[in-house]
Amino acid sequence: MKILYSWLKDFIDIDLTPEELVKKLTDLGIEVASVEKTGADFEGVRVAQIIKIEDHPNSDHLHLVTLDLGGGKTQRVVCGAPNVAVGQKVPLALLGARVGKMIMKPVVLRGVPSEGMICSSDELGLTHTRAHGILVLDENLELGTDVSTLYGKADSLFDLEITSNRPDLLSHLGVARELAALLNKPVKMPAIKDLPGEGKALNVEIKNAEACPRYIGRIIRGVKNAESPEWLKTRLAAMGLNPKNALVDVTNYVMFELGNPLHAFDLREVEGDTVIVRNAEEGEKFTVLGGRELTLNANCLMIADTKKATALAGIMGGLDSGIKEDTKDIFIEAAYFNPPAINKTVKKFAISSDSSQRFERGTDIEGAMTALRRASDLFVQLCGGTPSEINDVYPVKYENPTVTFTPAEINAILGTQISDERLKEIFGRLAAEFHADGEKWTFKAPTHRRDLNHKWDLAEEAARFAGYDMIPVSETKASLQFADNPKGIDLGKKYAAALIGAGFCECKNIDFLGEKELKTFGFDPKFCIKIKNALAQGWDYLRPTLLPSLLKNVESNFRFGNTNLALFETTKTFQSIKG
Repeated sequence: MKILYSWLKDFIDIDLTPEELVKKLTDLGIEVASVEKTGADFEGVRVAQIIKIEDHPNSDHLHLVTLDLGGGKTQRVVCGAPNVAVGQKVPLALLGARVGKMIMKPVVLRGVPSEGMICSSDELGLTHTRAHGILVLDENLELGTDVSTLYGKADSLFDLEITSNRPDLLSHLGVARELAALLNKPVKMPAIKDLPGEGKALNVEIKNAEACPRYIGRIIRGVKNAESPEWLKTRLAAMGLNPKNALVDVTNYVMFELGNPLHAFDLREVEGDTVIVRNAEEGEKFTVLGGRELTLNANCLMIADTKKATALAGIMGGLDSGIKEDTKDIFIEAAYFNPPAINKTVKKFAISSDSSQRFERGTDIEGAMTALRRASDLFVQLCGGTPSEINDVYPVKYENPTVTFTPAEINAILGTQISDERLKEIFGRLAAEFHADGEKWTFKAPTHRRDLNHKWDLAEEAARFAGYDMIPVSETKASLQFADNPKGIDLGKKYAAALIGAGFCECKNIDFLGEKELKTFGFDPKFCIKIKNALAQGWDYLRPTLLPSLLKNVESNFRFGNTNLALFETTKTFQSIKG
């Protein structure tokens, strides 16, 4: 999950350096894979116009480019970009300018002096304008304009590794909630205008309430599709998406902002007055966006109208029902789909999307309404239109279970002595409802934290927020003693049979690991056995331990909702011995 620092600050008031934020996130157990500088991280870059292009005397691909800087000043630079043309207005880094960490100095390229550089969007760090060659600017810009004023300020993009049990962190709001609990700061929600509804939305019929416990819909009529504003395009590009138009971009924006996927249908492609959530017919054909035709089975959950299927629920829309440039009326969908229902279809067709990745792990069923209202507000701001009433079909309201425990039990699990006051502080920030009046305390998690349903889960939260260094370090040793092994007895099989009989599941994993996994688990690759002709990247070494593979088995099961696990593996491990 990518998190843009300026976007995160919309939800929480923090003034940490990127390095300090990485430390805070790491303390919470959130792995930060990388931090990238984005935005206008440059100084001294001005708008200039190309007035003359000559061939370089000592190169077949370089050019001598003369530029008008305005005020009667010109500058000649050497440029190798293939898309330079007379008349273009371009960003010129003058001598002394800073582009990232590079300071512009005079250079000689193939025997010709060059005092400055015509910049590409990549060199300027402008992720949303990336193109091959130099960046060509708006022809109406005034010569000499500071290019940094045309784009967003310098920013930081954090790439977070989110574990399968924390789908609530797959949004800027989710990460802000974590930091708010850690730093004891309030979460700021975006201001959402309460739009009065005119007329009714489409009817909704849910035929599989187990797979779809909640479905919300709303019509907005009379929209005018338009290009998204620069701020929205910049943020989506930072997430790795290519902005398309406002009607498409808004649904993606809200998903990365709040964590709830949305879908917008072109209303003229919806036949009848009812949206139906149903399972597919065995052998039913459906063509998704991009043109791929799928042959469905009865496990596939579909969104349909009275005549046909219009979307593969929670995964991807149909080829014909999507937003078009001339779309005038839209139907917005916000829903909660049970993770196993989505996962089965994703695995069957090897088809995935940003939406399905969230629905597979579990979204916030209560957050669906907030997401729909937020999207409605943005649609009306950017595209106009008149919204209908909201149709919210939510037969059985979801509530997390209440966990009853004592502070002594939390400390016993962790082996700590965290004070009652500190525990009250931590659980009070995390809970939807928390009572610590008597000997026994009660905790009910908010709907975005379905992973907190046992005192063991709360003990883990106490450790995260109090600090793992609160847990005392002690050395634990265990030993196994076997009698003499009679010839011909396979102890591995006997051991496996006993564990299987006790209810364990045996895992069979490949014998290869990558260098990153070795280092993570404390193994020096030079003392491990490297494979000369590895079958794939990440399979470079024979594994000296079974633990990484078993943890991957656990993660995979958790991702599919199987949390009641007892796994084991018995096989050989491989390691070079020093000396």
